[in-house]
Amino acid sequence: MPAEKWGGGKVVVPAGKFLTGPIMLKSNMEFEVLSGGTLLGSPNFEDYPTMQGRWEGLERTIFTSLLTGEGLENISITGHGQLDGQGALWWDAHRKTAEMRRAMGLVDREPENPAGAPLRWPRPRMIYLYKCKNVLVRGLKLVNSPSWNIHPVLCENVCIDGVSIINPGDSPNTDGIDPDSCKNVRISNCYITTGDDCIIIKSGYKHIPGKPFAPSENIVVTNCVFGQGHCGVGVGSETAGGVRNVAISNCVCDGTRSGLRFKTARGRGGVVEDISAVNVVMRGATE
Repeated sequence: MPAEKWGGGKVVVPAGKFLTGPIMLKSNMEFEVLSGGTLLGSPNFEDYPTMQGRWEGLERTIFTSLLTGEGLENISITGHGQLDGQGALWWDAHRKTAEMRRAMGLVDREPENPAGAPLRWPRPRMIYLYKCKNVLVRGLKLVNSPSWNIHPVLCENVCIDGVSIINPGDSPNTDGIDPDSCKNVRISNCYITTGDDCIIIKSGYKHIPGKPFAPSENIVVTNCVFGQGHCGVGVGSETAGGVRNVAISNCVCDGTRSGLRFKTARGRGGVVEDISAVNVVMRGATE
């Protein structure tokens, strides 16, 4: 009988390398990858079913992510092992799809990728959590994500602690952590070096009449170190729901293009307010 039928349980990944497609998490469950253990994301795109979710601020069809949770409570993803998304094939497909979109004049985000494109849907994330409560992510090392690494959407009470996220500097859209319309989030003691923003706070792409986006609020980022990336901690550019009550402290930016970054575009902006940054050290910027 599945552990969820008993009210919860624990899944342990031992030492060794294990090739896998997406894993669907359950409520009241701990998913632990032990030291020496590595989950390798399948390089076969057909192993990733689609689901309805959010990508770059829009609700749309997306590929299911390596670890996916939807509508869950009381979940933890922990351990001293590694998640390896084997993202190189996804990055190449993204670049080719982007070239096809440009050639067809598809410059906005709303149109889906055309038939025949290497990517039909937006790429998987390493960890994707949608409408979840009481979430802990601790201790893991994440490398080579197909796109964003940790993406909580419409989640509440999220703790991300002691996680290492490492992606090549030229890997496209490999953001480290993207709280998206989330409430009560703490990110601490993490090391992130990546091809895009290290931590970036979002709340929906643009205003849609009758479909308001929830804000991102009550977010703490503390005691983190950032290597290469577009920024250490940022807001935007999708902020339709607004962002408020963010406290950033005791962080080192060692090679990022900017330490703190606030960005938006016409039609995308909501109110961004009550942002505090203390003891943020910036050194060795790449530009």
